[in-house]
Amino acid sequence: MALRLNKKTQFDLAHQLTVISFREPGFLWRMGIPFVWGPISGAAAMPRAFIGSFAPKGAYRHVTRNLLNALQIRLPSRGRRAAKSANKVWTATKEDRDIFFRFWKQETEVMIETGAIPKSEIKIKTLIPGRRLSLIWCGTIEDRKAPQILINALGTIDPAFDWELHVIGDGPDGDRCKRICENVGISAKVTWHGWVSHSEAQKIMSQGHVLIHSALKEGTPHVVLEAMALGMPVICHDACGMGVAVDGNSGLKVEMRDPETSVAGFREAILRLCNEPGLLEKLSEGALARARELSWENKVEQVAAAYNEILAAKS
Repeated sequence: MALRLNKKTQFDLAHQLTVISFREPGFLWRMGIPFVWGPISGAAAMPRAFIGSFAPKGAYRHVTRNLLNALQIRLPSRGRRAAKSANKVWTATKEDRDIFFRFWKQETEVMIETGAIPKSEIKIKTLIPGRRLSLIWCGTIEDRKAPQILINALGTIDPAFDWELHVIGDGPDGDRCKRICENVGISAKVTWHGWVSHSEAQKIMSQGHVLIHSALKEGTPHVVLEAMALGMPVICHDACGMGVAVDGNSGLKVEMRDPETSVAGFREAILRLCNEPGLLEKLSEGALARARELSWENKVEQVAAAYNEILAAKS
């Protein structure tokens, strides 16, 4: 169909968009016109150090996925040929960029696959002396989102620190995480909201101070950009798309090496917000600025500039 349309319209350029998967490049790269692919992602493996803490079903899923990824990225494929034919490939994460260069010898540019919608008249988050620090966690409660890392981190914090955690969402690991809360003695400080409407989730988030995103394997979770647009700093792993979206001015990033390192890192980041006067306010201001940088409008300009550069080089 694309070839038939091209005979009639004579396109200048083709851009293959997918749900950020590297597995399926389509066929537009065979049209004989400049080709752009991405953002793509999904090639990075789940770190083995974390898989041992998953339930059996989740462990099997991620071990299998790691194996399939290793095979697909190394074997001849349409994806490899499409990348070689492309004038530009965008990857959603730094990990994917490094993998494509290592195995496909393909230079790519990092661009997260979603955009922020900055809001007007959003106030900077402040932590008033005597008020508790309000933490938000939002997503599907499952192994790759790793809420247990946050729960275990909170369980190691001195009870003298005043905080509360609001969990938005539910999932297959919901009951397990509630039991972990009981085991580490923090159940009284955790509110489980379950699945709520998007507007209700936004309302709950807007009343919090900081978003905690503990996930281990992601593209770029849109909730991270939504939080920054609300002036919420983000504490997350320095990995995946959130590691690209969140910079040093808009949040605190934790090394993703093993569960023990993550628990210690999230604990330290939360304590910094409690102990360092002005840090929350500084990061909140940075979150709003970062949301403006990552707006859909700026992404449109970035994509259009790439198109124009490719076509100018062709002429």
